[in-house]
Amino acid sequence: KRLKTDYVDLAPQFSSLKKGEDLEQTFITLKYQGVNLLICRSPLEKISSRVKIPNVAYINGGDGKNEHPTQALLDAFSILESGLDLSKTTIALIGDVLHSRVAHSLMKLIPELGGKILICGPSDWLPKGDLGPSIESVSSLEEAISRADILYPLRIQKERHKNTVQNEDYFIKHFKVSLKKLKEMDKKPLIFHAGPFNIGVEIDQDLLDSPLFKAYNQIENSIYIRMSIIQLMLQASRQS
Repeated sequence: KRLKTDYVDLAPQFSSLKKGEDLEQTFITLKYQGVNLLICRSPLEKISSRVKIPNVAYINGGDGKNEHPTQALLDAFSILESGLDLSKTTIALIGDVLHSRVAHSLMKLIPELGGKILICGPSDWLPKGDLGPSIESVSSLEEAISRADILYPLRIQKERHKNTVQNEDYFIKHFKVSLKKLKEMDKKPLIFHAGPFNIGVEIDQDLLDSPLFKAYNQIENSIYIRMSIIQLMLQASRQS
């Protein structure tokens, strides 16, 4: 709306998808209705490789537990805006890393920009295998706090779990981030969060009231970064 574009908010439950039409045909229909840009947010993963996207600009607005690229881009901008040099910054992703699409996009983007990632959480909520030279798994919240410039608590992604639901009380006891914990360790890392906030689970209210908390800056920046992405995508599609 701020870019003065016309938009259609397609709710799947009120569309032809409910009548049996597949997603690819829905995209094609939208193209022939004059749509220049598709922004798709879905529980389905890797849509762009599973269906044929028609010749229109396409933005991944979050696909299952796979990726959320626009969130990672606005996070990177917010880090730079806070005054940190990304090439010298270490970010600790704390919590349900395995099921977080935000975490997966950050784990791709931040190393490309020269930064380092620590992942910390219950063992079966962390990705396994070789994650690359810029990503390291740490065993405790205390180690993550001691080494990171930014803490990025992740909510428990309950809607994406299958058979790996940890005890929430265990998670709160060992991985909840609080201002009290930071003061005990005499540390002042910046706090980022993609929202929504589950207060008392992955983060305490005292941090939301602290000047260390930068998630509201992320929210504000999300509007401008996504406006920029939309404009650049539309310009590129017109030139191709």
